[in-house]
Amino acid sequence: MEKIVRKARAKINLSLDIIGKRDDGYHEVDMIMQEIDLYDLLTFEKINDNEIVIECNNRYVPEDSRNIVYKAIVGVNKYLNIENRGIKIIIEKNIPVAAGLGGGSSNAATAIEAYNELYTLNLKKEEMMEIGKTVGADVPFFFEGGCCRARGIGEILTPIKGLENGWIVICKPNIAVSTKEVYKALNYPMILSHPDVDGMVEALEKKDLLMVSKKLENVLEQVTLRKYKIVESIKEKISNSNATGVLMSGSGPTVFGLFKDYKSGNKMYKKLSNIYSETYLTKGFNGGTYE
Repeated sequence: MEKIVRKARAKINLSLDIIGKRDDGYHEVDMIMQEIDLYDLLTFEKINDNEIVIECNNRYVPEDSRNIVYKAIVGVNKYLNIENRGIKIIIEKNIPVAAGLGGGSSNAATAIEAYNELYTLNLKKEEMMEIGKTVGADVPFFFEGGCCRARGIGEILTPIKGLENGWIVICKPNIAVSTKEVYKALNYPMILSHPDVDGMVEALEKKDLLMVSKKLENVLEQVTLRKYKIVESIKEKISNSNATGVLMSGSGPTVFGLFKDYKSGNKMYKKLSNIYSETYLTKGFNGGTYE
């Protein structure tokens, strides 16, 4: 095999809670991540030179060693203590960058999986997840896919029933938000309201979209919405529509709304896409495997 093409899907957070802060500075989380059918398309090809060559159609994505995909390949080499195998990676970006949708983490997981397959490195899923964790806390999730409850720093994963009903409108304003800065600004002891993560798991199990919508909560909103009024504005626009629920994903700035049917979702999609170019209408993805 000389070439592999893979979809790398985005995620949204249906619930995100911070339950502690570790001595190493990382926060302990309890959250639910749901894969969605919005994806980047990545092409991996063997090349003769023992180099990592990256090309991307998005000018905001670095094509050198700063790229998380590059770091993922290097992580595999370090883990196996091998010289780099030549690989060219073409990234067709559709997932917004620095958006709270896990696009970079998804790309990294896809790169590890494809590199392993191209060169028959015989890495097990658990090993690839371990390598992914060294690149980013969300990377292991994308090997599991579908919907998971994530604990620890995000690497302790429990697969659960995912969001099957309804449509999702995704909207990202033209700003970038630093996850690191949002966590840094979060005053953990002052979090007065915590998400009902157990309740969200139950709602998903029952396939109850209204119950899921009522349980949507993200403690990072108190930082991002206060700092970026445009995020708060988008959330209000979706809240004032016929959405069943609305929430910011991750550290933002992307906001998503849940809608019970295509017609109502498409109406909101058209309204927002006239203002914000990075607006999408999609559904949850629970396949759990790469295509």
